[in-house]
Amino acid sequence: MLNKIQFHIDENEQRQQQIEMEAAKLIQRRHHDGIEAFKRNIPTLLPSLMSNRSRSATVFCNKLGHINIIDYLTGNVLYGLNPEQESKKHIDNALSRAPIIDISVEKANLQSAELLVVLGLGLGYYLPELIEQKKYKYIVIYEPNEDYFASSVSAIDWKSILRKANEADIALFLQINKDASELYSNIEELNQNFSVRGMVIYKHLNSPSFDSVERFLRSNLWQDMASWVPAHSLKSSLVNYVPPWTLHVESGSWSEQNLDHCKKEKNLAALAKYFPNLHKEFSNYSPQFWMPVANTTGETNLCYESTGALFYDDSPSQGGKDSFSLFEQHPNKDGLILGYKGIKLRNYLHYRLVSECESIMSGLDEVKGALPEKVRSLIFFGLGAGYSLNELIESHSVDKLFICEPNKDFFYASLFTVNWDEILHCFDDGDKRLYLNVGDDGTNLTDDLLVQFQSVGPYVLANTYFYQGYYNERLVAAISQMREQLQVIIAMGDYFDNAKYGLAHTRVAIEKDTPFLLDNASSLLSAHVKEVPIFIVGNGPSLDDLIDVLKSEKDNVVIISCGTALQSLHRNGITPDFHAEIEMNRATHDWATRIQDNEYLKKIRLLSCNGIHPDTMQLYGNTLLAFKQGEASTVACAELHNHKKFAHLSHAYPTVSNFVVDLITTLGFQQIYLFGIDLGFKDPNYHHSKMSGYYQDNGKELYDYASRNNTTILVPGNLRPWVNSKFEFKVSKSVIEQSLVSTKSSVYNLSDGAKINGAIGLNSDDVLVLSTAELKKELLNTISHSAFAPVNKKEFNQELSTRFEDDSLSEELLSLLHLLKRELKTREDIDQVISLQRDLLVSSLFRKKSLLFFLLNGTLNYINSVLSKLLNIGDDDLLMEVGKTIIETWIRYVEDIMSVMENDEIGLDGSGSFYGLRRNIYLKTLSESQSIKINISPSSKLYALEKWCEIQNIKINDIHSPEGKRIEFGFPTDELDEEAIYIVDSLSSLAIGMRGCYKALLSLACVKPDVSFSIVPPEFDQVHHCANALYSTIEDCIVIPKLIVYQNSKIDGLNTVTKALQHYTVYETQDFLLLTSKLLSEEALILAFGDRLSYRPRLTEELLIVRIKTEKEFLSVSALKRQ
Repeated sequence: MLNKIQFHIDENEQRQQQIEMEAAKLIQRRHHDGIEAFKRNIPTLLPSLMSNRSRSATVFCNKLGHINIIDYLTGNVLYGLNPEQESKKHIDNALSRAPIIDISVEKANLQSAELLVVLGLGLGYYLPELIEQKKYKYIVIYEPNEDYFASSVSAIDWKSILRKANEADIALFLQINKDASELYSNIEELNQNFSVRGMVIYKHLNSPSFDSVERFLRSNLWQDMASWVPAHSLKSSLVNYVPPWTLHVESGSWSEQNLDHCKKEKNLAALAKYFPNLHKEFSNYSPQFWMPVANTTGETNLCYESTGALFYDDSPSQGGKDSFSLFEQHPNKDGLILGYKGIKLRNYLHYRLVSECESIMSGLDEVKGALPEKVRSLIFFGLGAGYSLNELIESHSVDKLFICEPNKDFFYASLFTVNWDEILHCFDDGDKRLYLNVGDDGTNLTDDLLVQFQSVGPYVLANTYFYQGYYNERLVAAISQMREQLQVIIAMGDYFDNAKYGLAHTRVAIEKDTPFLLDNASSLLSAHVKEVPIFIVGNGPSLDDLIDVLKSEKDNVVIISCGTALQSLHRNGITPDFHAEIEMNRATHDWATRIQDNEYLKKIRLLSCNGIHPDTMQLYGNTLLAFKQGEASTVACAELHNHKKFAHLSHAYPTVSNFVVDLITTLGFQQIYLFGIDLGFKDPNYHHSKMSGYYQDNGKELYDYASRNNTTILVPGNLRPWVNSKFEFKVSKSVIEQSLVSTKSSVYNLSDGAKINGAIGLNSDDVLVLSTAELKKELLNTISHSAFAPVNKKEFNQELSTRFEDDSLSEELLSLLHLLKRELKTREDIDQVISLQRDLLVSSLFRKKSLLFFLLNGTLNYINSVLSKLLNIGDDDLLMEVGKTIIETWIRYVEDIMSVMENDEIGLDGSGSFYGLRRNIYLKTLSESQSIKINISPSSKLYALEKWCEIQNIKINDIHSPEGKRIEFGFPTDELDEEAIYIVDSLSSLAIGMRGCYKALLSLACVKPDVSFSIVPPEFDQVHHCANALYSTIEDCIVIPKLIVYQNSKIDGLNTVTKALQHYTVYETQDFLLLTSKLLSEEALILAFGDRLSYRPRLTEELLIVRIKTEKEFLSVSALKRQ
């Protein structure tokens, strides 16, 4: 099982290159001669050799100078270190005991066979000697893997083989791309032509098809094979997957009699104490497919009972040592994805903390070396016989060990090899943690491990190693998914802002008597209404080709649009019955506003989760909500007694389509159709419906989507072999598949995107709807009035105030600050801070007095992950310097969190998406509903007002009129006007001018920023912000348009602004700040152009700037602003 490429190449790169150079000439000559030989002898096979398609397997030269096959997709090699020697020994052993099969009609007592059928060519090392022996007159070789055949041309001398076969009158038949499922008809045809006497079968390689043939002929006559039908699926299952190349049991060499039964009994006794369920299952266990066998020295191997294939080579113990030794030298640690690359939420406290920490840690290198003697955490995937686990335990101390063995037969075998008795007592005595997951086929693996890491603190993953004991192709997807989801467990966590806004939004929804999904909702719907087809409509590019289906069937089915698909439906005159959103930030409000059709929105019912933004809810006719499992707001509400009757959706992430699929399957609907749920795309520039807000009217992208998203991930397609995708979509696909596992619904996927397992791919022409408009109407009425109900807000508010006390939250935050301010001298002190923070958080949860756990769990896990990552720095002085800086930064943010919870506990989110477009829509609506009168002075600045009107495409009353609102550049020396706003470019002018309740705009030109990497918003932008403030209800304020800054450029002088204005209350939008002398009311937080202000605890330099990440985007913005 030492089939990883690392075992087969020399650690010395130069030595390996020299070996490869020496072998290259031979490989090239054989390849050339082989091609020529096939041209002359079997030209029909040339297409398999000359194909231009990319191959997944090819030859390589190992460290001993031998040619082997490497599979690029898995990193596995086919044979051991000496392929030629192994192949010859393999065929000699097999043929020495292979029975002769009589394929003639008249039975005869055959002593020899004329025909040899070989299952698997591989590199064909056995062929030269086979031809030389001249034992068989006919040789038929099946090789389903074309790449193996192509590789053999570089490894063996086909020129000589074909020549000698001709000279010896041996008929050689190469069945390339054939898996022997047509063996009977092939051999019967051969027999009719040549009257073959006797056949021997030699299986060189393992495959489900080859194994099936071998098993059948072992227990049946040849004539019986006429009625043999290959299994419907020739893919091996998880537990009966056999590697393609294995040894076979030789008589007397491996036996059950040699197993260490004393060790097994001792291990079972230990399991009885620590894992009683495992003890119960394995006390009288009978293996299904793999039998444990041992040699005379007591080494345990695994034998595939139906074919005799051995899982390991001659020495499983040495193989386990070698495998773990390589891991020790080059341990694998996935780490965690901690950063945030998005834009719309970058102003959140959590993401500002992330940005600061990333800046502090940039350029630091972790120690990369051998596996340390003390290992904090390790995932051990794939025990096999268990010899590698023994090596781990004997040479390392592991604090947290997570063992996953999906094959129960393998775990049973480990009872004869692993010192489970000692291991379990060691972990118990040492106060360590051991997790055993046995028999999970990957379905629940990720969820189970996530629960485990959540219980110990997911930041542990920053220092978690991953060891895979063996390869199993049926586990590739499960392992990949597990590792990917573990990596993003922190990044996708419920951080402070998300938790705080989720709680605030939920409280508003409950206060407004918004109905929530009931736990027994499915039982309240009659069977016949559940048969109404549900069309779930996403905004994938394939939606453009499916619009006609929606138009023709919309009266008889329920249409649910998801997210940005609503714009596409609106443009095509389709009003969905429901519209679904999942994001709790205010971007959902901005997207819907861009439709510019309030009457249309009021005809639609909104479906969403409990954290949906109240501003979004107000846009629609009515709203139906469901609690989303895992959200801080849901978990906190679940603590309350009156919450028990409501459902919790467990697969409603990460996209809105996941939420809708989870909701609809929970309600028990039987016919579900997916439209535009692409989760992938064939063209990276065509990533959403072109009728949606991602594209301009001319069909061009609104922004460069591919540059902001990694769209290079390939996944299987629904209506084509492959499509591109991105990580979020890949996660979304797997979560939808989890939703469909337990449903009895028929789900049809019409989308030309990623294949979704559990959904049937369907062409649009094959959609058949039998429902009626009357049945649809009955369903809509039933859902709205029966399946959802409001929360009793009086009881809710009483229980909420009793369960979560503000004073307790303040006390616990102060306790957190106290432990963070302790003196730090050693790396152990930083390690202790990590533990103490976690302990404080968990104790708060069990204390049941405050919201601390629900608010800080995600963000504290993040900071603990950062500190855990720091512990990998080898230089102690550098570690302490950076560690102290990180903790000092964290202290500031904890103080900010205290301020937010004191002054803005129920404040709503103010983030947005394409806020410039939304402002323009609000501005036009305002100009239509009332006269906008603005004049500007001095007159030399009139051009700025004219330019603003041109950009916004609006007309205002006579701009030369002295009436109306006024924008003045500079403060007047005489009396100030309440109807005016004053633009100044110096702090001194601001200090002198701000006397009384008036409005001002401070231009950051006052800090004289370097124009080569920063942009001061021009005067027409300043006019825009002034108009926004003038037509809002705020009485006095200072507006500060943010500087636009390239990447991480440093702007000198901003500290003078923060110091001068630190006594003001700070509010923020995407591109400007608004400072006031007091906290604003809820009504005042929404400005005239649709912005919602967000409270900020202090004025910082970072709040004063917007960073642009790419040079291309910066230059584009610069050109526009300086126009």
